[in-house]
Amino acid sequence: MTTRSFFRALTVFALATVLTVPAFAAGMTNQFAEVATTSTTFYFAPFNANDGAKISISGPAGVQFEQYLAAGETSLDLADLPDGLYTYELRFVPKIDQATRKAMKAARAAGDAAAIQALRDAGKLPKGPQVQSGSFRIQGGVPVAQVEEAMGSLEAGLSNVSGEALTSIYGEAQVFTTDLIVQGSGCIGFDCSSSESFGFDTLRLKENNLRIHFDDTSSSASFPKNDWRIVANDSGNGGNEYFGVEDSTAGRRPFTIEAGAQVNTLYVEADGDVGIKTSEPVVDVHIVEGNTPTVRLEQDGSDGFASQVWDIAGNETNFFIRDVSNGSKLPFRIFPGGGDNTLNLHADSDVSIGKQNAANGYKVDIADGDAPSTVTRGTLNHNVAAAALRIEDTNTANTSNVIMAHLINNGPVSFLYENSEDSTWGLNNLTGGFAISLAGSGVNELLVEEDGDVVIQGMLTQLSSRTAKRNITPVDANDVLDAVLELPVATWEYDRQEAQARHLGPMAEDFYAAFGLGETSKGLSSGDAAGVALAAIQGLAERFEAQLDAKDQMIQQLQQRLEALEQAAE
Repeated sequence: MTTRSFFRALTVFALATVLTVPAFAAGMTNQFAEVATTSTTFYFAPFNANDGAKISISGPAGVQFEQYLAAGETSLDLADLPDGLYTYELRFVPKIDQATRKAMKAARAAGDAAAIQALRDAGKLPKGPQVQSGSFRIQGGVPVAQVEEAMGSLEAGLSNVSGEALTSIYGEAQVFTTDLIVQGSGCIGFDCSSSESFGFDTLRLKENNLRIHFDDTSSSASFPKNDWRIVANDSGNGGNEYFGVEDSTAGRRPFTIEAGAQVNTLYVEADGDVGIKTSEPVVDVHIVEGNTPTVRLEQDGSDGFASQVWDIAGNETNFFIRDVSNGSKLPFRIFPGGGDNTLNLHADSDVSIGKQNAANGYKVDIADGDAPSTVTRGTLNHNVAAAALRIEDTNTANTSNVIMAHLINNGPVSFLYENSEDSTWGLNNLTGGFAISLAGSGVNELLVEEDGDVVIQGMLTQLSSRTAKRNITPVDANDVLDAVLELPVATWEYDRQEAQARHLGPMAEDFYAAFGLGETSKGLSSGDAAGVALAAIQGLAERFEAQLDAKDQMIQQLQQRLEALEQAAE
């Protein structure tokens, strides 16, 4: 065993007896709490004011759990965890005053991102998520410290125990024609020193232009030969700071990590789960963000197609798809707390709403078992079923007749109205007309024929209650009779009906001119016609009674004259 290996083993043994583990090495950033473990408990002491924290821990044998702790709660029970390496993530909920929350809500409602940023710039909101992550190991049933930082400090003083780790070479390059084995660390670059302190670094590149080039010299067409390069930072003044992988043959960089990237910006677990801004992904892809985590799909026009940008996002208000290219409208939204099976799209293109499967034979099936609600329309209250369907044209400028539902079939079309405890009625677009019928009866209770005739299997009752009328004015029955006597009446046929369908009655224009009744001079209400007929009968009766009275008087006078003549003759 070398001296370096001996001291490494000695340090591991010493640290394995410590039960308190600092979460971060000294000098690391993004530390929001002092973290420690005991044999049964995970402790943390926040450095910032917060309204609680979410703790996520994952480890061997599929161990994975998370817990939300309120402000003031600073520990989590670790009892009975299996041995192995664990990773943790602390995500703090910032403490925000009521005025700031109100301003945030107003900015969110207005879609004012600049106002949100102004709150951050003013220190009212954190400039980024307060996230801290780290690891600890459980050995023999108790947590032990990670040794990396301590080993780095120890090896800084042991860099020359087995000889100088690196000698700066100036002059011609050395060529080795056999394998090279270095039992120690190595430094390459103009800025390496003879007293380099490696810590845990096995290989170090140290100068102002850092590149590792993979130059594949394959010459046969059947062998891969693309060249690659690992690049750290731009080489020019004012360039970008990053770590990147470069496709040297193609001259482009497909992978880049910018300096200052957020902790756990990308985290890939052993089982393939990918975390974005979290080290504890619980599903295949897990994105964590303090305000509206979002996935953007951008078609940039580079392939000749029109540019288009979509966002898929969610927050405490709703999950939504945003059409960024067209005014950031939200054509699709899901609100928190929705019930199971709110919307189901099936393999056969059936759609079920409120139920798992659509009823056999139906393309769209809506179901809901909640109690009906009450809505008011004018002065009337209506019970509305939870599964009710409502269609509204919200264009207030549109006052014309518009199609609100369009049903198409090569044959008759029907609506079915089913009372599950009583009977079923159908509205049927039959050949030759439109009918309302009791299902299975074979009788059309009401039939509207193609030529406009209406046939019913019962009496027609029209509203005529005094309580439903206003401006009630008596008429002179004699005047109505006079107008009726002047009213032309004829027999005729409708243009759309067969020739043998004869009718008798006045023309609507003549009736309207004579009586001024109805809403139009092109139509005639059966109620108005009946009213005119009744008034005319009353007028005729009055005239008949007057004539009878006159004849009675004449007969009485004649009787008196006859009696006088008879008396004179005697």
